[in-house]
Formats: sequence, C-alpha cells, structure tokens
Amino acid sequence: FLTLVGLVGVMFSKDWLLSLIVFFVAPPLLLGLRYISKRLRLATREAVEVNSRVLGAMQETIQGITIVKAFTMENELRRKVETIIDRAENRANRIARLSERTAPMTETFAGLAISSVLAYAAFRSIYGNVPPGAFFAFVTALLMAYDPARRLARLQVSLERAAVNARMLYEILDTVPHQRDRPDATGLKLGEATVELRDVRFAYGNGEEILKGVSFRAEGGKTTALVGPSGAGKSTIISLIPRFYDPASGQILIDGQDIAGVTKQSLRNGIAYVSQQPYLFEGSIRDNIRYGRPDATDAEIEEAARLAYAHDFILAQPEGYDTPVGEHGVTLSGGQRQRLSIARALVRNAP
Repeated sequence: FLTLVGLVGVMFSKDWLLSLIVFFVAPPLLLGLRYISKRLRLATREAVEVNSRVLGAMQETIQGITIVKAFTMENELRRKVETIIDRAENRANRIARLSERTAPMTETFAGLAISSVLAYAAFRSIYGNVPPGAFFAFVTALLMAYDPARRLARLQVSLERAAVNARMLYEILDTVPHQRDRPDATGLKLGEATVELRDVRFAYGNGEEILKGVSFRAEGGKTTALVGPSGAGKSTIISLIPRFYDPASGQILIDGQDIAGVTKQSLRNGIAYVSQQPYLFEGSIRDNIRYGRPDATDAEIEEAARLAYAHDFILAQPEGYDTPVGEHGVTLSGGQRQRLSIARALVRNAP
C-alpha cells in the first residue's frame, strides 16, 4: 500500500492531468471488486455450512458403523454423502470462479488506463510539440504501480473470505448462555442434600409442555427412583437439577435453596452425574476416571473402580489403568464404558 501511495505521488508530481486519466477508470474497477466481494461473502458462508455437513455426515457414519452394517445402510448413506460432497464441490468451484475474476478485471482496467495514457501522450508529442522525455518517468511510475494495485485487489478478496469465517466464529463466541448466574447469586451450601421440586413446569423451546406442575421431595441419604413410560419427563427432571435447562415456572430447591439463585459452579460441584449414554474422552482409563475429581489420588481412583465393579476388567487390559480408551471409548464395550462412567461419578464423592 505504501509503495502504491508513493508511486501515485510521483505520477501526480510528473503530470497531474495524465494521473486523472488513469484514475478515471478506478471507480468502475472498485465497483466491480465490491460486487465480487458481496457474492464471495455469501458463497463462503454457504461453503462453510456445507463443509460442516460433510464432516458431520462422515463422522456420524464412522461412529455408527455398527448400525450401518446391521441395517445394510451402506448404499443409502453413500448416496447421501456423495450428494453433500457434490454440493460442497460446487460451492468450492463457485468461490474459485469468483476469486479468479479479480485478475482479468484488474488486467483489463489496467490495460485501458495504460493505453489511454500512451494515446494521450502520443497526441501531445505529435500535435502539441511536448517533448516525450518527461513522459517516460510518468509511464515508469504507472507501470510500477500496477503490481501493488493488483496485489491489493487480490488481498481484498482474501480478506473478505477470512472475514466471513471470523464473523461466523464470533457469532458463536458472542452467544449469550441461557442459564446465566444472577448478579446476586451465592454459593450453594450443602447439608443433607435434599432435592425438592415445587410445581415445576417445562417445555423444550416452543414445543408441548413436558412437565406439568411436578412436585416431589428426594430425601438426602436415601435413594429416589423416578419411574414412568418413555417420554414422561424423567431425563428432563435430571437435566433440570444441574441447570442444563431452567424450568418455565416453579422451583427446584436443594436443602431449601432455590438453585436459580446459586452459582452454577457451586451447584455442579455438588453433583455426580452419570448420563444415559456413557461418554469417554481421549486418554487413558485413569484419566477418564480422574475427570470426576482432578485432585484424586491413584488409590482413590482404584477404589472408585472397585465400587463400580470395573477394577477387574481394567487390570485385564494391556496396560491396566494406563490403557488408552480411544475416541469415545471405542476400544471398550458398552458395559465397560458405563462402569467407567459410574467410577468417574463415584470418585467425585459429591453430596
């Protein structure tokens, strides 16, 4: 940019009228680049969304390969993935076509500008008796200014593509969490750890109400079972207690404290959670159990594994507690993953 500015200054110092002729073609070039940039922004956003679908389809196919084989879904999924890949390829080709339009556009306008300058200079030399010597310094500066101008035009296209990606990232980063702590939220003080629901109502989004005035009391130190048909709201109640969601109305209290008025950190620190679908992270068996409490000792980890009836099968693994579990615990059976999930909850030693 500084090179371009310096050379433009030289051009104006040598011949301001010829410089104006050159800049006469600049507005159409800028309008053309602006038009390409707008279309490129849209195409880049579409490409990001389609590419995410490609990765998602491939990932879920690999993770669900057992279901794919069991239900002979290979051909159907192949067609699905090929269709998505074709869409991604079309978007990528569209971006390439738009990006490469800047080069012929700048070449064309640069050719018009240079030819106009040369024609006018020749006219002045022939009919105006103006010596051509001073003109060559202007032409030299003009030809040297072309390269940085062309590179700046391509830079704008690159920046437009980068800006779309950055904007989509910030849309995620700027998302306001629904379950925010209140300004006056306090830490949860646990005693007997009694959980009570009072007239709790809840619906997912704008859907049908799932919980309709649910009230019950789960005494601390005792086992409380929620029993009911599928879709009755059992899992939803469990999700409301750690505030993965907030109820539409009603109260959830722990030892008489409304969880809406305590910090999420203090609330979840007091909860040991075992999900319906056990989830393991990349790392060793020991690492996955220790996620329940990072400061747990090896002895505490092994004790939790014993309580979860996982110790024996862990020792049977090639490296015992240091055996890698693979992505999502793929090296272990479903029952083994569930026991490790229980051990992770037990080592937390939550009230």
